[in-house]
Amino acid sequence: PHRRIKRHIHTLNTFFKQKTAYEIGVRLVGSEMCIRDRDCTPLTTTISSSEICLGDTFTLTSTSETDGTVSWDGGVVNGEPFTPASSGTFTYYTSSTSPDDCLDSAVILVNDLPIINAGINQEICEGESVTVNAVGLDADGIYEWDGGVEDGVAFVPAVSATYTVSGTDENGCSNSDEMEVIVHALPDVTFTALVDDIVCLDKELVNLFGPPAGGSFSGTG
Repeated sequence: PHRRIKRHIHTLNTFFKQKTAYEIGVRLVGSEMCIRDRDCTPLTTTISSSEICLGDTFTLTSTSETDGTVSWDGGVVNGEPFTPASSGTFTYYTSSTSPDDCLDSAVILVNDLPIINAGINQEICEGESVTVNAVGLDADGIYEWDGGVEDGVAFVPAVSATYTVSGTDENGCSNSDEMEVIVHALPDVTFTALVDDIVCLDKELVNLFGPPAGGSFSGTG
């Protein structure tokens, strides 16, 4: 059955579907809108995950009981993993080669990855400590460093190394960053003896020498 609707109706959903195998379609005939309803056979649709992180995949699988071949829009291939190119909420719709099949849809939420900052590279001397403090997550986020390092806890690196931190936000999405810690070895300092071991009190200044060259020397005496 058909019924005509005057053009002064400004808002009308273009498609309604009920899982009770009853479909209402809308099409334009001339200058007026027509509504067509029909019985149809629901598709069997499975969604691997309705919420993912950017860079992850999901799979939409829909089968027809009337031997129709089901396709999805938006670049999704039925039954194959798909990786969205951006974050956001996306609705994907089916079509079928069988006129007896109902249409179906799936809504997928793609969450952004957190932006993690491990901090600037650091240079220290052998035996000194360093503390790493990553940023980028809310209070519920979790930071994990490699090399046995803990966020916000001082440690003493034995050698120069690059440390990687992974941060996971409240959505379960993770990202990483790295920082370099350069450990400088302590200089091997020696002292060159005076030509004359006797120095008189309140006499002229005496220059002391010793390798390595450059840098600054300090001490008692």
